[in-house]
Amino acid sequence: MIGADRAFLDKLTHYIEVSLEDPSLSIDSLCRQMGVSRTQLHRLVKEQTDLSTTHFIRKIRLDKAYQLLTTTDLRIAEVGDRVGLDNPQNFSKYFTQQFGISPSGLRRKGPDAIPESFANPETIADTSPDPETPTPAGHASDILTVATPVLPAKQPLASRITSRRFWWAGLMLLAGLGGWLVYQFLAQPPAAAPSTANRNSVAVLPFRNMGPADTDYLVDGIMDDLHTELSLAAGLKVIARTSSDQYKDARKTVWQIGDELQVGHLLKGSVLKNGDRLQVKLELLRTRDDIRLWSKTYEGAYNDLFRITSRMNQEVLQQLSRPTNRATPRRHTTSLAAYNAMLQGRQLLTTRSEANIRASLVKLDEALTHDPDYADAYAYKASGYELLGNLGYTTDQAIYQQGLQYARQALQLDSTNSLAYGALGSLYGDLHQWQQADAAFRQALRYNPNDAQANYWYSLLLRALGRPAEAISYSTKALELDPLGPVIAAGHALNCAYAGRFDLADQCLDSNRLLFNDSFLYHFARGLCAMIKSDYRLGETAMQHAIQLNPQYTNHVPSLLYCEARQGKTDRARAYLADTPDTPARNLYLKAVVYAGLNDRANCLRSLKQAADEGYIYKDLLLFPPFRPYHRDPVFQDILRRYGLR
Repeated sequence: MIGADRAFLDKLTHYIEVSLEDPSLSIDSLCRQMGVSRTQLHRLVKEQTDLSTTHFIRKIRLDKAYQLLTTTDLRIAEVGDRVGLDNPQNFSKYFTQQFGISPSGLRRKGPDAIPESFANPETIADTSPDPETPTPAGHASDILTVATPVLPAKQPLASRITSRRFWWAGLMLLAGLGGWLVYQFLAQPPAAAPSTANRNSVAVLPFRNMGPADTDYLVDGIMDDLHTELSLAAGLKVIARTSSDQYKDARKTVWQIGDELQVGHLLKGSVLKNGDRLQVKLELLRTRDDIRLWSKTYEGAYNDLFRITSRMNQEVLQQLSRPTNRATPRRHTTSLAAYNAMLQGRQLLTTRSEANIRASLVKLDEALTHDPDYADAYAYKASGYELLGNLGYTTDQAIYQQGLQYARQALQLDSTNSLAYGALGSLYGDLHQWQQADAAFRQALRYNPNDAQANYWYSLLLRALGRPAEAISYSTKALELDPLGPVIAAGHALNCAYAGRFDLADQCLDSNRLLFNDSFLYHFARGLCAMIKSDYRLGETAMQHAIQLNPQYTNHVPSLLYCEARQGKTDRARAYLADTPDTPARNLYLKAVVYAGLNDRANCLRSLKQAADEGYIYKDLLLFPPFRPYHRDPVFQDILRRYGLR
């Protein structure tokens, strides 16, 4: 590699190195800087390095990360930020692929710990799929990958002659092996084509509000309506808003977001409401090469909102070449006043605070005064009532019956409303009506299989019924749709542990450690998984961490005391039992956990029975590890029968 080619690669490498922290670094910016087209850039980089442009950039990032990890005291997360790989999961994955050791492993053990085959970071080839030039299935290069040095130092003449001899010998060997591979390829059936899963996927990023702040709810509503329509498309993976909403105002490239969410497309948009006029701009981007596939601006009178959004939704689906799963279109209101009130009510629900939930119900009632046949307003009311009871804001059991009434009204108006079925499933589950809950969740997923929350809720129902192996498939899909949601990651790990799949549970926890290390739910899940494996020391440490992160959530305390007591440290457990009253019924259950840690069978079962008599059982009673020794006891069996779990 000499002359103009060497100078080109030197200049390109220098530009990438000085721009690693720049979130605007993209193939387009490289083309402008180098004065070449995309095609020329890809061809030149491929010819000179045997890497795609994307992989060449990634290699430079990782080489810089290696340098920073071995020569500075920067935290691993800071190193990732410095090289433009600020998603902890992807940074760790790519680094391990290139160097054979994780960033944390390199920090602990030093460069000498790098496997011999990865010893020289200058000559590591990227064996991951090439997004710009995919290799045909069955081609010899799928099996053989030759490490290609990047800008090697000039060798002495004798060394070059010796190297040349080895090079020719290697070439002859590769030619012979290549011939054998061609024979094998021709003698065997064609290999399967590369996976297209990521191509059939999209994330809707938060739309920008170009108008006044008091129209935020409208912008969110337009985006959510489009997200729902895409979720109903057959064969299309649509990332849940819990994950995609985290990219609001994020300074990340299309490549980075695509990698982190594992999607093939991003949909961006902006909304401007100016008086009586409305303007919505959309653009569809392909993540593998940062190419804008389509863009369009929709304009019209605000009174024509429903016509504009309907046309917009249909045309986006056409761009993604996806039909809808629904035989009939979703039932919308025709009243702008009802729509606006519903959007405001729905936005209030997301905070989960008691005051905002009650304010939400008022707004939803306002929507129904404008349109008494508005199915979505009834469905959100059902969700609001379920939250009031489930979050403990009221002990009035009648709240669940009211919620059921509103969910049924929504379904009378729209028999395919997946939101109403999801609320119905949650309400039935709260009332321990398991068969009805199961049927409702199945209907919710029938009409919207891309609903991450419904998939996750259904997995929790299956777990409560003692069927964790079945639950895994639903929480797996929920995690694929919502990869940045700590609640779903924690729940999936528990499903795996309860099913005895500790390999999958550990994999989930390990891969999400950096991402969710600040979430108390993550550490609670780690603690519970340890309890399931009877590792009480790890359980104690994890539960302590969870409580430190969220001291207001005291329901974790008995699990911590259980782990302590199982190790012979009983003082705090006995003090808790002495200081905790027997009311409300939830307290009796919490005390039963501590009694189990002390091996006090009689008091454990007495507390469980008394709590059950007063209408309270723990949702995972069948699987929760402290109660495993008592499963065959007549008292425990009686509780299970009364609540339909036997």
